[in-house]
Amino acid sequence: MLATLLTIIIPGLGHLYYGHNKKAFLLIGLSIVGAYFIPLLLFVYPYALYDIWKISKKSPKPKFNKSEAIQIVVIGLITPIILVIMGAISIPFIVNYYQNNILFPKKVQIEGFEIVRALERYHKSYGQFPENLAKLIEGNPLRQRWRNDPWRRPYYYKTNELRDFYILVSSGPDGLVGTADDYIFKNETEITGSEKRRQGVSP
Repeated sequence: MLATLLTIIIPGLGHLYYGHNKKAFLLIGLSIVGAYFIPLLLFVYPYALYDIWKISKKSPKPKFNKSEAIQIVVIGLITPIILVIMGAISIPFIVNYYQNNILFPKKVQIEGFEIVRALERYHKSYGQFPENLAKLIEGNPLRQRWRNDPWRRPYYYKTNELRDFYILVSSGPDGLVGTADDYIFKNETEITGSEKRRQGVSP
């Protein structure tokens, strides 16, 4: 019963209780990794519980001296603290990676095409594109989020003198316009690089 309870708290502690130290530290290590990769825990917990059940059926109740009992208690107390510290250190990096490489790229593509469609509708109504995004956004509460991209930086928007071409740019994770991680949107007419420069709409 005690071994099962220890295993529920942290997989591997029950194995320490029975003296299966190698397997115990392996399971504790996997549990630490599993704190950041949940599917691993879905394997570790059932295996640890099943294995400790088999061990408890075959092995007599262990007898500990005082030092061994203290070791198990200390490990049981220290491991959660280690997990919390590692989580506090690594979670911001994991969240940042997820935002910059998965969440924000998807969001900026969706939002960018929403702005493009609004710009095209503006062009159909007024015969030219707005001189700035503020003209497109003003008076519409639902468009206020278009002031900044998902990285909370203003979109770069520019038109030529005739306002029949435009370019809309999110500077991406690095915050610099004109680099490889930019997300670029433009009106439906394809413009070459030289034409962009001639028309004055290149970032």
